[in-house]
Amino acid sequence: MFLDYFQREILKQKVLFDLKKLKDRRGFLKAGFPRYNRLFGRDSLISAWQLLDKNPGIAKATLEILSQYQGKVINNEREEEPGKILHETDLKLKAHPEGHFPFPYYGSVDSTCLFLILFSFYFKKTKDRKFLNLHWENILRAVHWIEEYGDKDKDLYLEYQRKNEKGLFHQGWKDSFEDHLKIEPPVALVEVQGYQY
Repeated sequence: MFLDYFQREILKQKVLFDLKKLKDRRGFLKAGFPRYNRLFGRDSLISAWQLLDKNPGIAKATLEILSQYQGKVINNEREEEPGKILHETDLKLKAHPEGHFPFPYYGSVDSTCLFLILFSFYFKKTKDRKFLNLHWENILRAVHWIEEYGDKDKDLYLEYQRKNEKGLFHQGWKDSFEDHLKIEPPVALVEVQGYQY
């Protein structure tokens, strides 16, 4: 019994230590430590969602930084579209270290839906109407992206197909530069339809 308690305490301290290494000075969690250690839309949103009950400030900081970098224009090299939430950026670098694409890069089909989901859970948890009102336009732009750009063929499914030949071929949670799934684009991943719903 003492050993179980001791092991739980060690694990808890390790998690807290790891969170300190991952937490940016602005309050959001970076992902991909130690190889990447940068802001990823999907990963940072899911981590913030998982920690919402313990620390809603991480969700607020994540929503804030992603709102600042929300897509504004159509840029195929970045795969940016108005209202889209980024896939990845390094706030210190102008481009991916391996030269795949410039930062911020928006090649993610699910970050925008997860942004809206986290906003709804954050508000439900905190009732922070001031923050909600401050970012209402970001929320509306994200919804517009889903309707206008995420579902180009208007079949009510969110799809992706890369626009930058050096970008991610697959743009869901199992993202990859290679076509490891052997699916002909455009691709409508099932979990993304669940997020949209």
